[in-house]
Amino acid sequence: MLSFCNGRESWVAAAGEESSLDFYNPTATGADRIGGATLVGSNALIRRTALVSCGGYHPGLAEDLATSLALHAAGWRSAYVAEPLAPGFTPPDLGAWFTQQLKWARGVFEVLLTDYPRHFRRLSWGQRLSYAVRMTYYWLGPVVGIHLLFTVSVLLFPHVIRPATYQSYLAHLAPLAVATLLTRHVALRVTRHPIIPATSFIRAMTLVYGTWPVYTIAWIMSLLRHPARLSTDAEIAERERISAAMVSSAPLDRPSTPRVPGSFPSFHGRGTHCRHCLFRNRPVYPRPYSLHSRSIQGATRTRTRRGRDPPKDNRAAV
Repeated sequence: MLSFCNGRESWVAAAGEESSLDFYNPTATGADRIGGATLVGSNALIRRTALVSCGGYHPGLAEDLATSLALHAAGWRSAYVAEPLAPGFTPPDLGAWFTQQLKWARGVFEVLLTDYPRHFRRLSWGQRLSYAVRMTYYWLGPVVGIHLLFTVSVLLFPHVIRPATYQSYLAHLAPLAVATLLTRHVALRVTRHPIIPATSFIRAMTLVYGTWPVYTIAWIMSLLRHPARLSTDAEIAERERISAAMVSSAPLDRPSTPRVPGSFPSFHGRGTHCRHCLFRNRPVYPRPYSLHSRSIQGATRTRTRRGRDPPKDNRAAV
């Protein structure tokens, strides 16, 4: 399960985190029960023979979805581990959010129009349902756009579309909207992990419904086969790796901490949590090297107790 640890950074970050709770808890858990758990990009393990059998990791803007679809079509099974073991970051501002959603929506629609029909016959009914739910999620944009267009048309041309007819339609639509919201709220309370906070989805719905133009543009681009000049997850990950390496090698504004052999570098930001500290709710602040591994700490304490201090290294950590 992918979780997010920068929800307090901004309103957009908090709303983005809330918008993911529905997918990573009730939706992903339900998909796993019907054999349709899919890759979500981060924190996944794939058997090498399975990856080779489907032609490797598929490229594209939704490479995780395309790869999992190919794996299921090849007869491989999947499993979803509902444990928050990989805290990540959600977009902190509207610009980053819109860019991410355009990339995801364009990639998902691409898989819906190309790969899904080709592999449909080789999928089980549970997998067909699971992929259909996931790949039609971004149709929310065109649906909201059509309703807004009808609303404007009723206001500007009441002689063409009767307001009474439109009001009757909205009256019949309201119970469905309320039932959908209550269903999502109850499903999250039943299936969420204990450390995942309960939410009302108000911020998430405001942000997601406000993104309807982006989803609509992505759908139109997919229908017109217009290429999207956006970075893939692999390219983004490579840039983040290079940035992290540059940060780790930059001069520090305080004395460096000696590195214990076998430790691993930490690139935590202020106020975030690593996977070991997440369950203890302890913040991890920037430092040259992180000693969160209990085995490393235990070995250091044992050696110190026996009178042999850890090896000293006065050089700056790089």
